[in-house]
Amino acid sequence: MECPREQQNLKIILKLWHAGSTFADITRHMNDHKIPPRRAREWHYMTIRSILKYQSEQNQKPKETEL
Repeated sequence: MECPREQQNLKIILKLWHAGSTFADITRHMNDHKIPPRRAREWHYMTIRSILKYQSEQNQKPKETEL
């Protein structure tokens, strides 16, 4: 089961990314708005980068109906 808070964080990150924000911009936004990450005290740009990379990889995988 997915955590609603994490899903909300992902929506914010993706929205900012699609609006043209950099990893650093998104990191600053998340920290300035006191949006807590899953484990750490604050967001780091490498965390944002990893999240976006994972999302990109997931979107490129073929769906079961395409196989």
